[in-house]
Amino acid sequence: MSTKKAIYEQDLKTPEYVVYNPITDKLQGWRLKNECYQAIKPNKKGWLWCEELELWIGIIEHNFPRAKQAIKTPRFFAKDGQLILTRVEDTDKQVDVAKKWAETSVKQAKAAEKRAEVAVKQAEIAEKRAEAEAQARSWAEAEIARLKALLEG
Repeated sequence: MSTKKAIYEQDLKTPEYVVYNPITDKLQGWRLKNECYQAIKPNKKGWLWCEELELWIGIIEHNFPRAKQAIKTPRFFAKDGQLILTRVEDTDKQVDVAKKWAETSVKQAKAAEKRAEVAVKQAEIAEKRAEAEAQARSWAEAEIARLKALLEG
């Protein structure tokens, strides 16, 4: 907050300087104006707008797998407030999307299989109905022929 900040401001002329103190949970930032750092005013969420990156810097809680409790860390957010995912998070998200897509594909395949089974059963029923109708027609024709023979005879 003193020596390092002065080096970034006076020697390196770094356009923006941001620090986060995890003990006080305080995020502070400065922007170089007229060769002197001016405090960056946080928004209602306590986030700082980084003009150089065109991103918000804010603090969020993370649940890391090995940590016993949530840990607060600074993160980048897009102009609209969407969290910018790290490469690991983005990969995990892609894996989750792929898993959901695969699960959906399996469900769709099972549903298609069931529809095919139903179609086969409907075809079998239609075939049996056609056979029964053919038998009934054959019986009716035989009965007509028998009755005609009786009348002629």
